[in-house]
Amino acid sequence: MHFVSDRSFRSKIMALVIVSIAMTVVFVMFIVLLMYSRLSDDSARIISQHMRSLYSDFVAESSKEIAVNVRLQVEQITNELKIFAGAAQSLIDMGQEAESIGQDLQRYDYYKNNFVYNGQQHWSNIEKGDADVSISVWGYQHDASGQIDAATRAYADRLVSLKPLMRSMGKYGVKKGWLYVVGPKSAPLMMMYPWAQMPAIFDEKYPGHNTSNWWDFFFPNMVEGWEKWAARNPASLTDGSSLTTITPFYEDAGGTGIMFTFFYPLWNARRDANAGAVAIDVNVENLAGIVRNAKLGNEGFSFVLTSDGDILGLSDKHCQELGVHPKEGSATGVSTLTTSIFSSDIPSLASLKLPGDNEDFKVYDLSDKESGYYLALRTYAKVFRWNGETIDPVRFFVGVVVPKSEVSFIQDAIEKEIASASWTSIAFSVLAAVVIGAAGITLSVLVASYGTRQIRILMERAKSLAQGDFQSRAQVISRDELGQLAQVFNAMAVDLSDSRRQIQEHAENLERLVEQRTRELEKANKLLEDLSLTDSLTGLRNRRHFDESLALLWNVAQREGQGLSLLLFDVDNFKNYNDHYGHQHGDQCLKRIADAARRCARRSVDQVCRYGGEEFAVLLLGDKEAAVRLGENIRQAVENERMPHAHGASSVVTISLGCASVVDFVSDSPEQLVARADVALYQSKRDGRNRLTVR
Repeated sequence: MHFVSDRSFRSKIMALVIVSIAMTVVFVMFIVLLMYSRLSDDSARIISQHMRSLYSDFVAESSKEIAVNVRLQVEQITNELKIFAGAAQSLIDMGQEAESIGQDLQRYDYYKNNFVYNGQQHWSNIEKGDADVSISVWGYQHDASGQIDAATRAYADRLVSLKPLMRSMGKYGVKKGWLYVVGPKSAPLMMMYPWAQMPAIFDEKYPGHNTSNWWDFFFPNMVEGWEKWAARNPASLTDGSSLTTITPFYEDAGGTGIMFTFFYPLWNARRDANAGAVAIDVNVENLAGIVRNAKLGNEGFSFVLTSDGDILGLSDKHCQELGVHPKEGSATGVSTLTTSIFSSDIPSLASLKLPGDNEDFKVYDLSDKESGYYLALRTYAKVFRWNGETIDPVRFFVGVVVPKSEVSFIQDAIEKEIASASWTSIAFSVLAAVVIGAAGITLSVLVASYGTRQIRILMERAKSLAQGDFQSRAQVISRDELGQLAQVFNAMAVDLSDSRRQIQEHAENLERLVEQRTRELEKANKLLEDLSLTDSLTGLRNRRHFDESLALLWNVAQREGQGLSLLLFDVDNFKNYNDHYGHQHGDQCLKRIADAARRCARRSVDQVCRYGGEEFAVLLLGDKEAAVRLGENIRQAVENERMPHAHGASSVVTISLGCASVVDFVSDSPEQLVARADVALYQSKRDGRNRLTVR
């Protein structure tokens, strides 16, 4: 640590003397100049305040009017989207009843879904009818013969009664590009107004779309984002909270210009999984035209801005003025177009701090350019936005830009008048500063001379204390405040000595306590690890343990030259069982089946796991014959439980099993083993249930 030498105290004494003399001489002159300066400053401040108030009112009212118009347009879109979503959600909630109604309605030509299969391109669309609605079905939703899978047909039948509503909203509702429904990831058909041959358009615009899931190709992670949000906020699915989600700006495949899409998710009847979405494609000109046509003086202009920094509604001239450049990106199949304010060539715009969550309006004074300008941002909407990977909350602002030259010409004129008279004030200010400085130096020398001795003693004792001498004490030779300071210093030294001893003792206690807590945490972590591998309902190992055991046993069997077999089985007609007897009986049924399987698989290396829902898995080392015997034992044991099943294949609860084995570990893989067992399981289902099939 560095300490100031004694010479610095003598220098301070001289300086204080000079300051004191100078202050006495200049005092009267300073009072006169102070009154003049205060008058000038007050005048300039009042004028500046009035000009800022005038500007604030101007940009506030301008941004408010534009925001109201834009908000109205957005609300018209979102309200129409919610009405459409409400109708579609009602049909989904009706389930089989809605499908039956849809099938009955197809007796009438208006509602009929006449699918036409394109064998060359491997997709389908319905013929154009009076409803002017198309239903596009992609290649992966067909079998080899061109038949549409059952889930897709059921979803199409369920939505048939939407056709009149879609035609009415599309023809008479808010101006839009396309109005459509997209099915869930399991059946992502595209029901659209007006009718369009979208598969053919996509074939040309987006190669590869027909072999990839629609959601994963065009909007990856959007469905997963909705489901994660719903899992964190389950009450929002019933309290009316909006999950309206918009996309980045992109070029429409149908050639209608630059678009962005408003999505509203649909849910299954249990509200625990996504069931597709309704959507409205909107041309950016619908919003850009509102802000672009707003009149803001001679040179002012406005635009739409998102909290991500994307700008909408700028002409080429205004893009150049703000230093921004449109860029084209890619979000899987969709080519996005962005103009980001954070990529501006103007530093103050590139580093702009947008209004906070609790701020609806904010004004910025930006002076990077020679002329300078004012920027006002006003919040007008808060929605969710898919950014190509995730769904995040985003706010929309209306931005108003007004050059300073249009709102500050009066202030400039007044400031010139004030500047022309400021030379006198400056001269007097310099003189006052010099005189006050001299007086302050004189006064400082006198004060420092009086207290030098006691301060020097304190400095010496402080050096000793800094070097670890906690027994050092300062001699008190002054009866003023410096003497009191010396007494406080001595008391502080005593306290520091006691505190040092207490800290050492406390550190030792903490070390012992940390060691004890570490042992307790290790025990708790071991318990948590065991719990994470066990299914809480059946007591069997869970899916995570199954995945780890499969990898382990695969390596063991390969190393020791043994066979490895997998049994997959689930409860026949278990949904009907739950619906008839209730979920509590369903849980008891699963427990008894788990106990039966555990009794049959007696070897310690046989791994019985709950694979998921009503599905179980058994991993065992050995050949296929041993696996078949064990599977038959488990099937018979479950049947022997004689659990009544009013809606089963027989009068009691039964299971269907699939068996697969591997001996060639070079050409096979764990994933293929699971896939073969799963295929065998579903073959047992198709063959009548309550049986075992080997693949």
